[in-house]
Amino acid sequence: MKRILLGGLTLAVAATTASANMFDGRWALLGMPCDDAVAVVSIDMVRGDIFYWETRCTLVMDVPIGDGAEARNVELICSGEGDAWARTLLWAVVPSPDGGPDLFIEVDYDNGFVSGRARCA
Repeated sequence: MKRILLGGLTLAVAATTASANMFDGRWALLGMPCDDAVAVVSIDMVRGDIFYWETRCTLVMDVPIGDGAEARNVELICSGEGDAWARTLLWAVVPSPDGGPDLFIEVDYDNGFVSGRARCA
């Protein structure tokens, strides 16, 4: 039983990391600069690791919504300043139709906050 469960967890983590790549990069809050060197208002995503201001999160669940590839239900395990917590979110990427930056939308299921971010070049 443990081997099957462990094998399933290994496969789930590999699939999560592979699908996280569409979110990779730096994202700034809409209307804010991308050159925020200390990431106060921007986030950096790299293969399932997400870096916020004094916080690091790891993507542990990534489930596509419907048939499209642009929206996903995700779960993060986060830590920072001596605390740890989980976040349950909806993430979506809207590709720019005119060559401008893509739009990243995050809906926090836990507290109802919605944020929009633009992909930094």
